[in-house]
Amino acid sequence: MKITKPGAGRERFLLAAVITAGLLFSGWYFAGASSLERVSGLRHERENLQAGLARFETTLGNLERVEEEWHSLKREQNRLESALPCFTAMPLVLGNFDRLLADFEESVHSFKAGDTAFEDGYATLQLTLNITGHTFHLQNLLRRLESFPHLVLIDTIKWSEQGREEAALEIDCRLVFVIPEQDAPEGGVDPDS
Repeated sequence: MKITKPGAGRERFLLAAVITAGLLFSGWYFAGASSLERVSGLRHERENLQAGLARFETTLGNLERVEEEWHSLKREQNRLESALPCFTAMPLVLGNFDRLLADFEESVHSFKAGDTAFEDGYATLQLTLNITGHTFHLQNLLRRLESFPHLVLIDTIKWSEQGREEAALEIDCRLVFVIPEQDAPEGGVDPDS
């Protein structure tokens, strides 16, 4: 005959329950804790992606403004390239200047191109004009010279009355040209070449 102690079955059950709870806690700790770390990492990664998306949407929102600014700078570049042409465009600029004088209604007594002076990064061509005519037409020529699309530096203007509505005009001016760095020889530009 077997003698059993009262409550022995209950103790075994409690012992089995404690061991099972310990195993479950250990499994949760090693498996669940790493899953929680992964969930936390995924949350952090999601927050970074949302912040990047917000920055991208802001940049995309500025696209129209940036494009307008780019077009504005491009127009300014074109205007400056026209005002300060490259040295190799000298024949074209002189042709435009000659056309300005050819359209003039009065007589051009002399038009002389002087020496070309070379400075660091640019060149200037000295021009001298002697013109006589009606004062209104001479004033119109000066306005057209001021609005000439290429940069003209006027050094001197001599105006002398020739009669009631007639005048003589002498203009000393310089056309300015840019010498791009890739076109300039090392050590500067030799004016004698």
